[in-house]
Amino acid sequence: MQVELEVKRCPAHFQERITRAGGLNRYGTPNFILGWSQTETFRAGGVWPDDRFAGYREVYVANCSPYAPRDGYWMLMEWEGPEAYGDEALYHFTNRDANTGLTSLGPYPHRGHYKLAVKLVNTIIDNGTLRVLPWELTSKVIDLVVPTVIAAKKDTLSRRLRFEEEQRQKRERRMVNAMEAVMKDSKRPLMTQEKIDDRVRLMEKQWAAWLRNPRLRKGFQQSPAA
Repeated sequence: MQVELEVKRCPAHFQERITRAGGLNRYGTPNFILGWSQTETFRAGGVWPDDRFAGYREVYVANCSPYAPRDGYWMLMEWEGPEAYGDEALYHFTNRDANTGLTSLGPYPHRGHYKLAVKLVNTIIDNGTLRVLPWELTSKVIDLVVPTVIAAKKDTLSRRLRFEEEQRQKRERRMVNAMEAVMKDSKRPLMTQEKIDDRVRLMEKQWAAWLRNPRLRKGFQQSPAA
């Protein structure tokens, strides 16, 4: 059955407010945009068993499939720079399907890419059926959602930087400890082969004496096997 899609575009005045809240990237485009789940797509490569299609095609951001979600809703999408995807050669290597040679995430995003940040929906169970209730475009999106996403991104960056600094300090401590161990060993007098042989002979004499004296072996007798 053909599903009738409701296609919407974010009102210009509302996008302007989001742009003021989220700022512009280095290319002069907004860091955040609003997209409709039944409109926003991206190009991806792969094989789709449902219609036996193999190649590159547009798929929906909302579910990464060529089929639009049944229920439409707004999505807050965040721009990521090309550096987030690594080197271009590495990008194609890691995302290449070995069987088809297709790049699953599509072409390399030379000017960055808008990724899904938040689905603006509430989900409820109504008489055993999952229902998706889309948010209306209100100030809550601008005053609550956008600042939350920005704060989370900054927190993630600070955590990563803190982790890298901790790892650097650990590496430095290991290096210092290794150097101190080398310096300590260099101050110890070297044990000659003659001294090593003397210690071996002493241990052999002590072991022989232990074997000859039953009182020394008392308490070390093996118990019979169960």
